[in-house]
Amino acid sequence: ERFGPRGLQVLAPTRRYGSVPDVEHPSPEQEDREIERVWRTAYSGLGDTPHPVSDSMLLLYGVSSTPTIALVDRNGVTRLYRPARLSECELAGRIEELLKQEPKR
Repeated sequence: ERFGPRGLQVLAPTRRYGSVPDVEHPSPEQEDREIERVWRTAYSGLGDTPHPVSDSMLLLYGVSSTPTIALVDRNGVTRLYRPARLSECELAGRIEELLKQEPKR
């Protein structure tokens, strides 16, 4: 809400981990339903943020833990890679820095 009007786009890819409470061998469909339940419960503040289930996206962005935060500038250059949490203050400051930069043409 705070940075979106200035150009921030958020993407929250995830993957199947083979785990669903009370299900020994969950099907992909069961796991997808669990991922959606967790998203709505734990990440409700992110609203309609795309959160595709995709192993290839995690590889593309180099995700090694949950959460992994990657900030990519307007030119497609990764400016922050952090396989850990950040405080809201630190993340906001890093986003501010990126949004002030002009895209290269």
